[in-house]
Amino acid sequence: MEMPHSEEFETKTHPETAATMIDKCEFCHQQSTTYFCDSCHHGSKVDWTFDPATPWQNQHAKTVVEKGVAGCLGACHEQQFCVDCHTALQPLPTSHTAADWLHGGLTVTSYPDGHAVPSAAHALSAQKSIDSCDVCHGPGGISAAFCANCHGIEMPHPDQFKTNHVSGRSTPQVCANCHKAAELCSDCHHKGAVNGTPWQRQHPVTVAADGANPCFEKCHQDKQFCVACHTTLNAVPTSHTVGDWTRRATDAGAAHQVAYKAATDSCDYCHGDGGVTAAFCQNCHVLEMPHAGGYADTGHQADLTTNGVQKAVCLNCHAQPMCDSCHHPKSDPAQQWVFFHPNVVETDGAQPCFDCHEPTFCSYCHVNKAADLMKNR
Repeated sequence: MEMPHSEEFETKTHPETAATMIDKCEFCHQQSTTYFCDSCHHGSKVDWTFDPATPWQNQHAKTVVEKGVAGCLGACHEQQFCVDCHTALQPLPTSHTAADWLHGGLTVTSYPDGHAVPSAAHALSAQKSIDSCDVCHGPGGISAAFCANCHGIEMPHPDQFKTNHVSGRSTPQVCANCHKAAELCSDCHHKGAVNGTPWQRQHPVTVAADGANPCFEKCHQDKQFCVACHTTLNAVPTSHTVGDWTRRATDAGAAHQVAYKAATDSCDYCHGDGGVTAAFCQNCHVLEMPHAGGYADTGHQADLTTNGVQKAVCLNCHAQPMCDSCHHPKSDPAQQWVFFHPNVVETDGAQPCFDCHEPTFCSYCHVNKAADLMKNR
C-alpha cells in the first residue's frame, strides 16, 4: 500500500534524514535496485528520463550537458559535492577532447553590422550553461581566473573595443586564441578579404581594382611598407608573368602599359617615382615616352637613320607585325614579311618597295639567299 508523505517530508525532512532512514525506505521501495530513487532524483528532478538499465554515473554527463547542473544543485547537492568527486576521480568530460573544443571555425565579425559569433565548442557550451563550467573551473563565469588566464582580455569585449583594439597589435597571439587573428583583422581592415585565404595572397585582387591608397588611410604609413615586404619576399605580381605583359603584336598596348594607365602609383612602389620617366622605365624604353606628336610619321625615321637608335629598341614594345602593318600594308600579322612579301609583289609589283628601299636592296637579299641555297644543296 502506498504510504503518503507530508509536504514537509518531501521538501525538508527527507534530504537530511534519508541516510538514517535508508533501511526503512528499502523495506517498501526496494532501493537495492537503485531504480526507485534514481527515477526521481536522477530523472524527473533534473528533467531527465532515467534509464534503469544504465548506472547513473554513466548517464549524468549527458544529462548535465543537455540540462545543466542547476537541477542537481537545486535539489540535492552543493557545488562542492561535484568538485570533490571530479577532483578525486579526475574524469575529463568527453566534450573537452573534441577537436573544436578550444577553437572552432573562423570567429569573424561583419563590421559594422554585427559582432563576432563564437564558434568554439567550449564557448557555445559556456553560453548554454556557464554554471556547469564553474564546477571545475571556479565561480565567476567568464571572468573567472581560469578563463581570464587563457583569454587574456575582457570577455565579451566592451562596445568601444573596436575603437581601441589597436593595442592588440603587440599581442596578436591573444586575439588568435579565439579569432585566428589574421583572418579576423582582414574582415574589417582589408576590403575584399576572403575567410580562410591569407591576405598576402588575396590583396593583389583588391589593389588591382582600387589602387593602394586605401591601404594608407588607416593602417600603413606609406608605400615603403609595401616595398619592404615585396622586396623581402621577392614577390612578383602574377600580372607580370602573363605573355603579353612586356609587349604585344599589335599597337593596342602591352598589358603593363594598360596597368600603368589604370593605376600609375602602383608601379612606383617597386620601380621608383617618376612614372614613365623613372630610370627603371627608361632603361627599357630608351626613347621618350609617350612619343612626341608626329613620331610615327617622321620622328622614328630620324631616330633609326640618324640618331643611332637600334631596331631592337622599337621591338621592346611593338614587335615586328606592328612595323609591317604600316610599312607593308598588305602584310599578314601571322606570317613573317620576308616569307609573305612575294605574294604582294606578284600582284602589285615591286615599285611600292622602293618608297623605302633602294632598288639594290632587293637584289642584295635575293642574291645572298640564292647563294645560301646553292651552298646547302
